[in-house]
Amino acid sequence: MSKQRDSFVVKTLVPIIFVVILSVLFTFVIFSVIDMTPGDPVRILLGADATEEAIEMAREQYGFNDPLLTRYWRFLTGDFGVSYLTKRPVSEMIWSRIWRTLFLMAGSIIISYIIAIPLGMLSAKKPGSVADTVCSIFFVICKSIPLVWMGLLFVLIFAVNLRWLPVGGVERWSGYILPILTLVISYFGFAFQTVRASAIRANSADGAGVFFDESFNGEMSKGAKMRYFMLPSIAKSGLQLGWLLVGVIIVEITFSVPGIGILLMSGIMNRDISVLYGSIMALYVSSLIIAVVFFVINGALVSALRVKSYKRPEVSR
Repeated sequence: MSKQRDSFVVKTLVPIIFVVILSVLFTFVIFSVIDMTPGDPVRILLGADATEEAIEMAREQYGFNDPLLTRYWRFLTGDFGVSYLTKRPVSEMIWSRIWRTLFLMAGSIIISYIIAIPLGMLSAKKPGSVADTVCSIFFVICKSIPLVWMGLLFVLIFAVNLRWLPVGGVERWSGYILPILTLVISYFGFAFQTVRASAIRANSADGAGVFFDESFNGEMSKGAKMRYFMLPSIAKSGLQLGWLLVGVIIVEITFSVPGIGILLMSGIMNRDISVLYGSIMALYVSSLIIAVVFFVINGALVSALRVKSYKRPEVSR
């Protein structure tokens, strides 16, 4: 048990440390690129008639005269400053919006797998059958439709023609239905593909050796094998969060959901650097947290199933 616990800790902590290092490098590159982008946000804020003294005072006020590493450290620790336009703290603006973005991401992932797991296992039961062909065609259609076009189509059908749901906004809970439905249809293709591939592998493989060393001589039941080979679906879900993050931004803009995506676009359009930095960091950390949760769940399930699904044969003495 101690070796299994140590193995689980190592397999969990090492990827997290690796991700933290990559995150620092990634955010520093993004910060540096934005900082080198042509155009002075202070001049844009004050206008063409601003004097050099006023511009210099504003640059000092907003910290633009500080060294790059000093400004990056403030950015990395969550001190994003104040928005030039609204004069509100950027952190406050993020906290008031981020839960909507997280709700869209988590809701679309959960619902996608609720649909994809039974369809993927049905499709994998007899590859090439009618059920597999129908599910595969639906999978191809879901992956082929552009997200923006799909969102506008849902608005036209359910909001404009049928008037069942609001066109945009989330003043009521029904305002979340179309955004989540759009993300689910788009994300379902990936979820179905991973579940189907894992289920086919489980049905056709013997291989406990994928998860156990050569000294293990236990036998794997069909149910345990299926549970083991479904684990890659959980891990791969975390790898697709970058794509889902882009989809959330598009959906928020399409359906006027006041989340981090719209805040990011506001920062880009108005050259509001503080809002831009804060939005990028919030989106990245949100996807990172969900990805880490996926990998921790995957590692915990591997550790638990290794104990519960197998029994070593007794050695006769």
